[in-house]
Amino acid sequence: MTESLELTLRCQLGQNMAGNGFILPNATEESPDGKIPTQEETVKMLGPLFAEKAVQFKKKGIAFSKAASAGEVLETIVNGKVETKNTAKDGDMIMRADTSARERFFLPQEKFQRLYDQTPVPFDDHADAAELKAEGFKAFVPLGRILALHVDAELLAKYFPQGKCIAAWGSEMLVEEGDMVCAPLSPENRASKSIGEVYRIEKNVFAQTYVRDEAELIDGKDISAKVRADVKAAADKLLLEHGVKPGLAVILVGERKDSQSYVRNKKKAAAEVDFHTVDVDLPDTVSQEDLLKEVEKLNVDPSVHGILVQLPLPSHIDEPTILKAIKVEKDADGFSALNIGNLCLKGGDPPLAIPCTPAGCIEMLQRSDIDMSGKKAVVIGRSNIVGMPVAALLQSCDATVTVCHSRTKNMEDIVRTADIVVAAIGKAFYVKGSWLKPGCVVIDVGINAVDDASKKAGYRLVGDVDFEEAKFVASKITPVPGGVGPMTIAMLLKNTLNLARHSVQLQRIPLRKTSNVSDAA
Repeated sequence: MTESLELTLRCQLGQNMAGNGFILPNATEESPDGKIPTQEETVKMLGPLFAEKAVQFKKKGIAFSKAASAGEVLETIVNGKVETKNTAKDGDMIMRADTSARERFFLPQEKFQRLYDQTPVPFDDHADAAELKAEGFKAFVPLGRILALHVDAELLAKYFPQGKCIAAWGSEMLVEEGDMVCAPLSPENRASKSIGEVYRIEKNVFAQTYVRDEAELIDGKDISAKVRADVKAAADKLLLEHGVKPGLAVILVGERKDSQSYVRNKKKAAAEVDFHTVDVDLPDTVSQEDLLKEVEKLNVDPSVHGILVQLPLPSHIDEPTILKAIKVEKDADGFSALNIGNLCLKGGDPPLAIPCTPAGCIEMLQRSDIDMSGKKAVVIGRSNIVGMPVAALLQSCDATVTVCHSRTKNMEDIVRTADIVVAAIGKAFYVKGSWLKPGCVVIDVGINAVDDASKKAGYRLVGDVDFEEAKFVASKITPVPGGVGPMTIAMLLKNTLNLARHSVQLQRIPLRKTSNVSDAA
């Protein structure tokens, strides 16, 4: 029996499983249909079903532990009789599960250290706190995960016709409709959902003890606030030591509501970090020539270090021509050919600015303590704004990168190999939970409006990833909204700060961690 299985069984069922009707310890008779399948036969039969349909769960709550004394005895009493006696070995821990049965069992210290977070957590509000503290118990959070299948009538008839199974340790276990058939899940078998052992947990005990495992949210609002705080501190220092206040100019052409909203948010963020701002609002009838003149005015304005032209522009204006007119030293978006070229080159000069959304993706990964080195990353989408720059940045962080696009064949199979998925294809719910490798990290760049009559606006914003499916597969995921979006503005501020630093011959502030100092990251 594996260590994780042993722990799970003891935690959930305790040493008194026989008394709860979970195990028939003395059952040796054969069913009328023949022998009950062995544990090995059951694993072989259920293996494909687990791989296809099993769902991952984690333990609720906490468990309590204290050091046992060598030779200490725990008795399992069933119907007033001592059913089993277990004697502690040197180094064992006494575990007390947080279930209605309050079962206790011994666990070797080495297993305890591997299967529980070693930092005790407070439990003052627990109903048994006074009693447990008096006995010297501390509370710990379990780390283990399991795979589980619901036993419906069809599964019961097909795989457990005798209503029993043989556990890995040789005892018979009852299996009834509504129960859960479970298998321990280790980091090594997360992706394949391969199983080595199977056991049953009674439905009421399972509901009391386990909860569906969900991904940790990567909070773009929280991380962007930290980035803005760092930018403000650096901007204050730049002003104090060099007399330079970073300046951002935003050109808005026309009266598109979405563009006006974006510009307002950018100006608000710039004000919060005390940047100098310049607003250039032009009618949608402005000529290309006049717009170029406005860009040139800003190019020569020493108080402006970053220029941003809000896109899209009216159809009679050639966007590439306008963007090319912005001096590279003031390219706040990081889209100039020189900046993109230096971003993609290994070695040489770093870019003066990095495209904001891709930089925000990397910043989120780094501040979430996600190691990219040696990991497989799949970028879905090859746009100049997100897909290609973020692929270059991931490579600079030593990830092995694959870029998928509208012509990619077998995209689902490719995505399923990824440790890190960046979705930027612009299609709502495009990436399904079934596409993802269990435990992967998902960065959802997409912002798509879908009809929703329950909302005042008649719609809601969703990402390129089916969040409700993906959150049960990934280990970490960005929400939409509240994920990548806030990071884009934060990185625009960081670009403007770096351009201001460049104006007084100071080095740019890189992303938080770098792979190679000469690389873009």
